[in-house]
Amino acid sequence: MTVKEEEKLVPVIQKTYIASDGTEFSTEAYCLDYERRLQESSDAEQTEALTGFEYNPPVGSDYCHWALVSNEEELQSFIRYYLNDSERSYYAYDDPSKDVDLREFPVWIVAVVDDDGYGGIYNAEDFLRYYESFTESVRTQIAEKMGAEKDDKTRNVEG
Repeated sequence: MTVKEEEKLVPVIQKTYIASDGTEFSTEAYCLDYERRLQESSDAEQTEALTGFEYNPPVGSDYCHWALVSNEEELQSFIRYYLNDSERSYYAYDDPSKDVDLREFPVWIVAVVDDDGYGGIYNAEDFLRYYESFTESVRTQIAEKMGAEKDDKTRNVEG
């Protein structure tokens, strides 16, 4: 038997996954995870740079973050920031951008979440109108009950 030693080059195809910032990865999963973290970081920076404040309703346990968004990109960053962060993540939401009637920028919006993690993102004017409507409904109920109670007392005195 004869043994022949020879060096040969064998072509190998190797996939490289390149993130949006040019960072290279050997697996798609690592690349996607890296890009997700890049997006989260960008969303956090953009959202924290918005003009805004935290102010919660005096009743209930809602957490509210109010912000002025100037364009669609800021809106989408704000939405992703509040929907993707584990501490602020809303467990129940239905495409918040449909609740935010704001194709005319700039517009104030509010992210609202309760102690159980449920909430949404709304046009601030719509949110305030909801609270005004709620307040008016309560006043109406009180007035009706007071009127009914007054009528009952009057009937008892007359009877």
